[in-house]
Amino acid sequence: MSLHLDVSPQAEARFNSVAQERGIEPEQLFEEMVDQLPVKAAVDATPLSIYERFKDLFGTVEGLPTDLSENPGKYMGDFGHDSGEDQH
Repeated sequence: MSLHLDVSPQAEARFNSVAQERGIEPEQLFEEMVDQLPVKAAVDATPLSIYERFKDLFGTVEGLPTDLSENPGKYMGDFGHDSGEDQH
């Protein structure tokens, strides 16, 4: 499929610059960008999994272990407690 877009020279230069910085062809950058667009599921299409819908939100927080259960006393000691509760 061929696609023609009319964009400003500045937008085209920026797009090509990003592709060049990433070491890929502009067509590949465009395809990657299209892959990031929300998908409207067709009636006969397989629904997206929870992971597929929210994969951009998954990750770790810098400076914390990848699994907070590694040291539950340190990271989860007050889990479930209201911050205003009087803890004895």
